[in-house]
Amino acid sequence: FAIYLGTGPLIGFWAMTTRPDIWALAFEILTIYSFILAYKKKQILWYMLPILMGYAAWSFKQSEIIGIVVIILFLLTHKKWRDVAFIIAAFSSLCVFTLIYGGATYIQSVTLYEYGAELSAKHALNIFLSVVPKISPSLTIIVLSFVVILSSRQRNTFISDLLKSDNVKIIVFGVLTSIGIILLTSSQSGSAENYYFTLSFFLSLLAVILFRPLFKISSTFRIGVGVGWAVQSIAILLVIFGFKGIVSVAKNHDEAIAYQSCIGTPEQPIYVGHSYYALPWMTPNAEHTVLAFGYFADRVRGVEYQYGGIGGLIDDGFFEILLLPSGYAGKYDGSTLSQYRKTGATCGNFIVYKKLPL
Repeated sequence: FAIYLGTGPLIGFWAMTTRPDIWALAFEILTIYSFILAYKKKQILWYMLPILMGYAAWSFKQSEIIGIVVIILFLLTHKKWRDVAFIIAAFSSLCVFTLIYGGATYIQSVTLYEYGAELSAKHALNIFLSVVPKISPSLTIIVLSFVVILSSRQRNTFISDLLKSDNVKIIVFGVLTSIGIILLTSSQSGSAENYYFTLSFFLSLLAVILFRPLFKISSTFRIGVGVGWAVQSIAILLVIFGFKGIVSVAKNHDEAIAYQSCIGTPEQPIYVGHSYYALPWMTPNAEHTVLAFGYFADRVRGVEYQYGGIGGLIDDGFFEILLLPSGYAGKYDGSTLSQYRKTGATCGNFIVYKKLPL
């Protein structure tokens, strides 16, 4: 299950990207593991270890407070009021200090208090439906486990043993907290399957705990587990043989190489109307201008940017060259492009504009 969690179809691709999600997940896992160790020590200062792990998870992705919430819920059920107060105070202090030290711009980017997210229940549902086959082994084991337990004559013993286990309590709190975070965040624009990473970890743990005792006593359970892995295998094969998903990004790579050959060493500064191609290693530039996620949505909502945003800089003639995607007929980000003319040249999917002489 550890291999399945780390390299399976849900997380596999993300592990090869530079996004913060994998490190956030790693520190969430370490938060839970270090708490289990600290709890056995029965000394309050040992809690600094899971607090620091939880803080590291939060620093990578600010929605990743699941481990800390799980710890607090667990301690509350054991009436460890002093421990709860210590963890809340220490963790909150670290986060608040970081926000203050980061300054106004950092606070704005972390809290997104000026970002008006577009919410879509359909988007959240599409993500959920995409995730389900990728975690089908865990889900199948969990669902079948409850069916077998509830239909068993020994159900009271099974349930009693589960409820007595501190590990099960931690896992259940993890599942419930993860679901709560997902419900709050997965409907916003920009959300994706990575929002389910931490939930998949707790579901895998729950599946492992339920798997051991039930696999030996129920043939129905064994068949169901096989079905779960079969569904996963079929989903993977559909991608491998090109029926679903993306097998290769070679086309994107070829387009990027062609773009770099085309762009050469242009007059600077240059504006490229593509977030990836505007990156420093893609386009030589005197001053790199890479748009934030949601920039154009912000502009539609009337959010003000310094210098009037990209459109304001274009109106001021700041850029020597503009590379704009085809489809922007005489207007871009509110600018009429009056200080620029089309050169007649193209570079990939971009139309080249040059600033008019004074």
